[in-house]
Order: sequence, then C-alpha cells, then structure tokens
Amino acid sequence: LSAAMQGGSEENTIDENEDSLPRICVESLAAILRDKNKPDELEITALEARIMATAIGKILSSTVLNRFFTQASLETAFHTLVDHSSDRLAISQSPEARLLCSIAACSETLGMLQSAGGLEAVGLIAGEGELVAIRAIQKACESNPKSIVDVDAHLSIMDALIQVEGKLSSLAADAVSDVGKLREVAATCIQTIAILTQNKETKLAVVSSEQSFGCLTTSACIVSARAKVLSQKSEAIKKDVASVVEQGWTPINETLINSVEADASVSTGSGPTPTAENANTHLQLGDLVIVDSNLPPSSNPPSPLKSGTNIAVEGIVAHLGAVKFARGDDWIGIRLTGSSVGLGRNNG
Repeated sequence: LSAAMQGGSEENTIDENEDSLPRICVESLAAILRDKNKPDELEITALEARIMATAIGKILSSTVLNRFFTQASLETAFHTLVDHSSDRLAISQSPEARLLCSIAACSETLGMLQSAGGLEAVGLIAGEGELVAIRAIQKACESNPKSIVDVDAHLSIMDALIQVEGKLSSLAADAVSDVGKLREVAATCIQTIAILTQNKETKLAVVSSEQSFGCLTTSACIVSARAKVLSQKSEAIKKDVASVVEQGWTPINETLINSVEADASVSTGSGPTPTAENANTHLQLGDLVIVDSNLPPSSNPPSPLKSGTNIAVEGIVAHLGAVKFARGDDWIGIRLTGSSVGLGRNNG
C-alpha cells in the first residue's frame, strides 16, 4: 500500500478525491493499522515505522502541511464569518495525519521526517490538541529540543495547553474518557514546555512568546483546581481507607500508592479482586502520583534500581483496568516523569 501510494502520487501529495489511488491507499493503511483497543490510535511497530518513514514520510508530511496552509489561507479571507475549528480538527484526525503521528512516535524516524517537513506537520497537528502528536513532539524534545523551536512546534504545544481549559468546560458531564484524555494532554504539554525552558538554547523562545502568559495562567488554574479537589476529598478518602484495609486491599488515594512492586504496571495483588469501577474510585487518568516501590531481594529489576531497595518514584496514571499480559481488572499503569524517568521497565 505504501508503494502504491508513492507511485500513484504525481505531485508528492495526496488529494482529497476519494476515488484516487493515493487516497484509497492511505485510508486502507489507517484502517489496517488501527489499534483494536484504542480506535483513535494506530498500532505500528518500530520496523513498520522506519519502512513507512522512508517510503511515504515525505508524501504524508507534504499532504498535511498543504492542507493546513490551504486552511490558513481560507481563514485569513473569511475569519470574521465562519468558525473553522472543525475544519482544522478534521485535518488533524485525517488518515494521513494519524499515520504521520504514529510514524513520528518512533524515535528512530524523527530524523527522517524532520528533513521532509514531518516535524513541522506534527507540530501543527499537536496545536489542535491531538495527544499522539503531542507525545511525538515530547519525544523529539527529549532528544533534540532545538529542533522543536526551529519549526515553531513549541508554540503549538503552548496553544494546546491553553485550549485545555476551554475544552474541559465544554464537555458533557458524563464524558469521563474525554476528561482523562484532556488531563493527559495538559500534563504532557507542561512536561514538554518544562524541558524547553530548562534548555539554554530554547528557553528564550518559550518565555518570550505571546503564549507564555496563557500557559502560566492555565498551569495556575490546574494547580488551584487540583488543590481544591484534594481538599474536598481528603475526608472522604480517610473514611474509605478503613473499609479498604478490612477487605485486605492496599490503601490507594489521590496522591500515594503504598507497598506496590516496581514493574511495568502496578496491581493491588493479593486480597479480593476489585472491579474496574472500584479501581477508578479515587484514581483517574492523568493523576499525578507517587509510588512507594519495594523491590524484593530476589527480583531482577530491569532498571538502575537495586533489588531489595525502597524508593519513591513519581509519574502520572496512564492506564486503569484490564491488561493483555495478566489476569484481573485492577491494574494501574504509571508513566514515570521528572527525576523518575528511566527507573522502571518501559519507563513505567
């Protein structure tokens, strides 16, 4: 399909004609690679990412950039008459955009895509709040922060963070999954901005941008709201702990998970198996947590940690519920952040 797409494209872009060969190929690729557990994301191996980056990276990048530039021209001409936000979102969620972001998520392909305009295209997608694009920019930022500033992708990340509060306020009360996704968007954006401000080459570009004040305001609102929620729930959590201990479970609250084994995910282990509903009683996707990791002497840790040591690691809740590699629906996946990065298998 990649080869057919490359051969069927005369202008090195994919037109929007649904009957054209490149359009059929890109939509078919996206359908084949769709993650069964996460329909909005694609499941691509590192090898597949490298192959497609070489074969169609330039076509995908040029197509996304061309569509965004065309959209920008329309908005300049009719900015006072029409709301174009849905049009930009459609571009960001198109098959070519999702393929490009999934390919960029592999660190080995970033260099290939950068020379083809791929990093700039992913940055524009990230500006619309697409989590997979924001993660790709974060990964590129960790290895080469200057490359992000060179294509103004830092401005897109800052825009995405500023938009979170407005999107949260417009969500329906029962849109729990969307709330969790937006919280992760905010956390990932803040982490990326923090990396850029700690780098001498990129700090000035961030702090001198028009979006800097908006990012500070949004971050302050997040901290304030979180403190208010924790204050309101503290008494309820204390009451819950007593009943939880009686059932043989390990106490879990908003900010601390005690006595768990350091691994790719965290489970409550022994005792009655809680349901997914119970597991989500206090923890939510995007929550900032501290894990008291206890590595038994007999373990063979896949990280710099030594067996038999206790260490508190920090991260965000990235998964709640069942997993493919083990039974039970009480699993909690933690993505390590800050000074804890690198201290766990798969960075979690």
